[in-house]
Amino acid sequence: MRNKLWIITGVALLGILYSGYAYLQPRPIEQEYNSMIYSNDNDFTKRTTMRLKGDLYQKIVGGGRIQAELTADDEFSYKVTLEKQDDHYFGAIILIALGEQASTHTIGTVMLSEELDKAWLKLDEVNDKYQLVEGYISGPASSREAALQVAREVMGAPE
Repeated sequence: MRNKLWIITGVALLGILYSGYAYLQPRPIEQEYNSMIYSNDNDFTKRTTMRLKGDLYQKIVGGGRIQAELTADDEFSYKVTLEKQDDHYFGAIILIALGEQASTHTIGTVMLSEELDKAWLKLDEVNDKYQLVEGYISGPASSREAALQVAREVMGAPE
């Protein structure tokens, strides 16, 4: 009877350890968002695509982290790290300039919904390309109104 209890306890402990190990393994992610570029300054809109490919790392405490490559507007590509904050993932796109005086510049901001099904992006290079002051990309969206709704949902803004 006592041996049986030890065996059951050992199997249960192994099951718990394996579950924890499996939970903490990186999970590959690959998302594509049919999106809209839009501006709050004018009526500019343009359909585009955002892609995210990388890994989701779970943490036991404090959410998770995404390390991925983000491609925006089919030509701008960046390595990003997004941290889980409340009900979304957030990260900055940082450009490191090397030379006599190394410096860093934040050139964009990324937010993803917790389910990774919605994305919002502010990117200086998109602003420069389309001569925008405050340009954003939201997806999935096929209209300005849908892009604005996605942005509100990802940021957790009240309706």
